[in-house]
Amino acid sequence: RQDSENAAMNANAALAADSQQKIRELTESHKRELAKAEAAAQHAEAAVKVAAETHERELAALAATHEKSIGAAKATAEAAAQQRAAAAQKRAADAEAAAKAEAAATGAAKTQIAAAQEKLAK
Repeated sequence: RQDSENAAMNANAALAADSQQKIRELTESHKRELAKAEAAAQHAEAAVKVAAETHERELAALAATHEKSIGAAKATAEAAAQQRAAAAQKRAADAEAAAKAEAAATGAAKTQIAAAQEKLAK
């Protein structure tokens, strides 16, 4: 009977030792998996940071390009407006000169008519 109790105790001790070994192995395995997951999370975080910085630079470049385009469009519009204003001023000056010339011609014609009427009256 003592032998069977010793055998049972030895079996229990062996089973306990085996269970503790399996627990240690599982704990180590979980630690390795956790370390891998943490490394992957850090890698993903770094990738997200790089992507965000790249996106920010791209947005800044796009904004600068749009600002240049808007500036060029404004300059073009201003130049066109100045050209139209200059053309309008020239047309106004030409019209004024034509009106003055017509007035002078009309005045000269009136003078000639008056002179002719005066001659006829004599």
